[in-house]
Amino acid sequence: MAPSPRLPNICATAGSFADRALLPSELAHAPPPSRCSRPLGASTGLFLTIVAGVLSGVFNLSLEYGQPIADMAAQRGAVNFQGNAKMIISTSGCFVVNLIWFIVAGIRNGSLAEFLPNHKISGRQIAINWVWSSLAGTFWCLQFFFYGLGHVRMGHFQYASWVLHMSMLIFFSYIVGVIMKEWKAVKVRTYVTLIIGLLTLIISFCITSYGSYIGEQIISGSK
Repeated sequence: MAPSPRLPNICATAGSFADRALLPSELAHAPPPSRCSRPLGASTGLFLTIVAGVLSGVFNLSLEYGQPIADMAAQRGAVNFQGNAKMIISTSGCFVVNLIWFIVAGIRNGSLAEFLPNHKISGRQIAINWVWSSLAGTFWCLQFFFYGLGHVRMGHFQYASWVLHMSMLIFFSYIVGVIMKEWKAVKVRTYVTLIIGLLTLIISFCITSYGSYIGEQIISGSK
């Protein structure tokens, strides 16, 4: 029996359609890529994508193996906020890696000056850069804060919380892209593909969440 073909990532397909729809005039006026963002080739890009996906799962392992820290926090009255205790340890590695790369990329691209006083950029623009960067970092941390609150409540199906979390990251990133009009110049086919992808994500949220809820009810009733 011939193996069945793998289903394509619908949202990624929509993104591919959007890239193809980029007008040549837009490409002509686009700024030249920096040394840190130049294309590395399809094989290198695929390798880095796989590594990123694997390491994303490794982060979840750090949360699972850090559960004793959360348990100690729960014993001291943290209750539903117990997951935030292990987040401090797990995300510290992310902070160090991102800080180092931010400095390295900033020096290589010359973009570090956009956050430091200089004669080329006004103080107001530097302040805006700091505000937006701070907001991005704050929202990044808040995602794990609320993830921890939901994770604790999933009982025996806590392992499913990471799937829901990562799926919602994809969903809301595309929603923000639509709000910011990143998809305004694409064809109808691309919009339809995007909508199908987002609806598929919503259905997956509902099935995973409801299935976990029913499973928890069955386990609780059998005790």
